[in-house]
Amino acid sequence: MFRRFVLAAVIAALGQADRAAAQGNSGGNGNRGGGNQGGNGNRGNGSQGSNGHRGGSPSFGDPDRAIVQTGLSANPGFSVQPLPPGMRNRIARGKALPPGIARRSLPHGLLGQLPQRPGYSYAYVGATLLLIEVATGAVADILADVLLR
Repeated sequence: MFRRFVLAAVIAALGQADRAAAQGNSGGNGNRGGGNQGGNGNRGNGSQGSNGHRGGSPSFGDPDRAIVQTGLSANPGFSVQPLPPGMRNRIARGKALPPGIARRSLPHGLLGQLPQRPGYSYAYVGATLLLIEVATGAVADILADVLLR
């Protein structure tokens, strides 16, 4: 008897969840990003700027990679160790660096060769070069393992 009651309650709850999900996907309060088409919901990764990153923030390109490689050859004493994969995976665009991951300043010779981007600063973590928004501390772009020789 008790099992039938529990089973009936579970079936009823699943039916209500299906109706609520169907309403959220086609109504005005859904969540944009995971395939939902709501009008007033959160905007997952769909709110990216024209350069592929959120908010139109500056990003690294091939010229930046070439500048870093040239700058490394001019700074022979500069060496880094890559981060372990678990820590490397915690660094993400649009978010601040997680606690326990310290950013370091680039050598002045290399820093002077990179283009100045107002409101942003360069730093590195392990062998990864970061472009960080000064006002918020959020990572604007990542150039992974570019500092390895």
